Amino acid sequence: MRQYSGLTPEERAQITEIQDLLIDRYVALKEAFQQGNKIRVNAIEAEIKELRHEKGANRAMGDRLTGLPKHNQASPKNSDTNELMH
Repeated sequence: MRQYSGLTPEERAQITEIQDLLIDRYVALKEAFQQGNKIRVNAIEAEIKELRHEKGANRAMGDRLTGLPKHNQASPKNSDTNELMH
């Protein structure tokens, strides 16, 4: 559980909750993509981006508290949709 070093139990619980929400959003994204609902795909992608940012902010706070190096969160633009296409 090193990835959550330095986080309080509340912060770890928040990250777990965000991860659960991300899973739900990825499932919804896949469904919207399969239905060809481009507007819904775009909306869900925005939600996913916001959740990933929130998760990263929590993780970065823990890293600052423990002195660990910053986590790499580089991801290509629209990678969520690209993964669903293959």
